[in-house]
Amino acid sequence: MTNASHIAHIEHELDSFHQSLVTYRQQLGAWYSRALDSVSHAADLPSLLGMDRVLRAGNSQRSVSLSDTDFSTVARCPAGGMLQIESKFESVYDVPIGDIPVEVIGLDDGSSTVVMLDEQGKGSHPCVAGARYQVRVQGGVSAQQVDALFVSYAGLTADLEQWLRSQWEGFKPHWQQSTASAIGSGILAGSWAA
Repeated sequence: MTNASHIAHIEHELDSFHQSLVTYRQQLGAWYSRALDSVSHAADLPSLLGMDRVLRAGNSQRSVSLSDTDFSTVARCPAGGMLQIESKFESVYDVPIGDIPVEVIGLDDGSSTVVMLDEQGKGSHPCVAGARYQVRVQGGVSAQQVDALFVSYAGLTADLEQWLRSQWEGFKPHWQQSTASAIGSGILAGSWAA
């Protein structure tokens, strides 16, 4: 591959960079991504290639695959007697997974209460200080919530593209110069040999 074709390839990649999230989202639906996700799910680990969702309850946290629909974490009630619960995507940005019910189960007394998280993915549950509670999510994320996650990256993608282009503008003259220098050296070497 010549320097000119390298330059053309880099510029092509920069021109298509704004589509990288679309490509990533398509790959999330591919068979290999689903296969890897099922392996991580079976091993009770976060997703290998996909996006993760996070459930926080007090000082406890659980990360699972975007496709997991039944998971929980266990937390100890803090001294203040109020267990704070949060549901969101694990992301560069805090993108809440709100308007979902979570079940809070008292492990010491067997009580069970459903708490509806608000649109910011937050809720609270009165609890007995020091007691243990299992916070359980049953249900997947909606298409709108996944859309909101990907929309949150639009600004970051634009900023990264701008940064990459500015970096390339600094490197490109050196690549062009090295191409011209290589051609000149080749002509000179060829003339000398003749």
